[in-house]
Amino acid sequence: MTNLIDDTNVSTSKVFSSNQVTSLLSAKQNSITGAASTITDNNLTANYVLMSNSSGKVAISGITTTKLNYLSGVTSNIQTQLDDKMPHSPTYIGAASVRTGTILISNISNYTFIHVTITNTNHRAITIMIPIDIISWDAWEYFISGSAYGEGYGSNKEALVAVYKSQGNNDLRVNVDSFCWDANTSHGGNYYVYVI
Repeated sequence: MTNLIDDTNVSTSKVFSSNQVTSLLSAKQNSITGAASTITDNNLTANYVLMSNSSGKVAISGITTTKLNYLSGVTSNIQTQLDDKMPHSPTYIGAASVRTGTILISNISNYTFIHVTITNTNHRAITIMIPIDIISWDAWEYFISGSAYGEGYGSNKEALVAVYKSQGNNDLRVNVDSFCWDANTSHGGNYYVYVI
């Protein structure tokens, strides 16, 4: 018999000779080898990202597809973006007396925000954050803070902070003109300047 299937029952166009079958089988791989050899018998755990393990085999990582999707929309290196954000700890510049003292901040191009905390003799405090890029050159600008231990603006607990940006020297001068607490009564005290 020259054919594996009888010519009288099957069209000769679908019949292979024994030599052809042997040749085709010889060209096949006896078993799956390489990276895929670890996933031939069982399914992988669903919804985990694939990886190659230390042996170069296909495996699942510890990262879910949900976590991978958090990267959707990222357009550049994440670490670089994080490094460009403000530091967690502000840099202390100095302290001065309310209405009489002025604090100089040099090299303002190194910073993004001024953080001013004002306290009175009763240790009550108000804070204000001022973005440096909104301050004009060669002019005093005034910023009012009304935040104090959760108190909102307009609660008669306010501080008036004056800032002057000197264009020629790349510096800032900070002065607290007034600090009011309780029924708009002006108090003395000190203020503390940080930069971020």
